[in-house]
Amino acid sequence: MLKRSSSVRYQTARRSLGLVAMALAIASLGGCGEIAEETSGGGSTSSLPPGASGPSVGTTDEQATAPTVVSQEAAVGVGARGQGNYGNDPITLPAKTYWKAQEKIAFEIQIPHALDLYKGLDPNGRGPASHEAFMRDVIEANRIPLPELPEGSQYRYDPQTETLFVDSLQ
Repeated sequence: MLKRSSSVRYQTARRSLGLVAMALAIASLGGCGEIAEETSGGGSTSSLPPGASGPSVGTTDEQATAPTVVSQEAAVGVGARGQGNYGNDPITLPAKTYWKAQEKIAFEIQIPHALDLYKGLDPNGRGPASHEAFMRDVIEANRIPLPELPEGSQYRYDPQTETLFVDSLQ
């Protein structure tokens, strides 16, 4: 009998320790969301694509009410799934952290590394010359899963700055 009761106590203690370890892991992951929010790329807002000029003096009402394009650097928080108001409760915090981690891995690790590999193979050390070449030779060739964007948004690669942007209609 003594052996059986100590076995039950051991199993109970082991379960409790497992629950404590899981709670600590969730609590430590909660801090990652705050870091990701602080380091999300400060996007520059522009109502025009690069290289376009401003509106002419004689614009009509139709042209004045045309939607503007807001361009920001692709960073944590631009994906459709990462924009939800998840809160910080124990149920939704892991989901929030997961989506932000996926975006952080893609934008801050996978894409820069793949771009460095591309430039290393280029005889002149340059990045792709167009958006299509970037998507084909960097994203698709390295099988990088880009986060889904909200409706009305799209990715745009700028060859001059070698940066991936997200353009959204406002």
